[in-house]
Amino acid sequence: MNRKTKFSKLDVYHRVLLFVFLFVFLFSCILLPSANGVSLEGAIHVRNEVELRNAVNNAPSNVPVVIGFDASITLTNTLYIPVGKLITLTCNDPVNSYLLVGPNNQSTITVVGGGGLTLDGIVVTHNAGVSGSGVTVHFGGTLILSDGAISGNTAARGGGVYNAGFFKMIGGEISNNCVFY
Repeated sequence: MNRKTKFSKLDVYHRVLLFVFLFVFLFSCILLPSANGVSLEGAIHVRNEVELRNAVNNAPSNVPVVIGFDASITLTNTLYIPVGKLITLTCNDPVNSYLLVGPNNQSTITVVGGGGLTLDGIVVTHNAGVSGSGVTVHFGGTLILSDGAISGNTAARGGGVYNAGFFKMIGGEISNNCVFY
């Protein structure tokens, strides 16, 4: 008996999403930097929001890119890690951690599905009295906390990390975040 299998559009959609998620997961586990530290050789150095956004947006797809902070940066809008971008945010100062300060009532960083972010040595936060999540990870997105901190965030959901994707904590700290209802 010869049976042909019919797939609905929903089945195909789920299979494609599963493939994308598995690809990002495997790629991030193999190629994104680990807790051994990130080499700053070839890193893009940034000092302000415009340089940071340009570095993320101009990063080649599916190639790990290290962005090193030379100063603390305050954002006016959420920093998005787009599909296909594999970004590591790190600190160029071996003694002090620089801050990435989020905008009021917004996540500091959002990793969209198919995007990958490693935090290694910076502190993702909000100013006192300002609300917003530290990092939001969408389905199919990847966040790796290698070093640094996600601290001082207050939001209605996911004060520190709101995760609907893949989150791996190798090191660092998540502390002093608050969720309110």
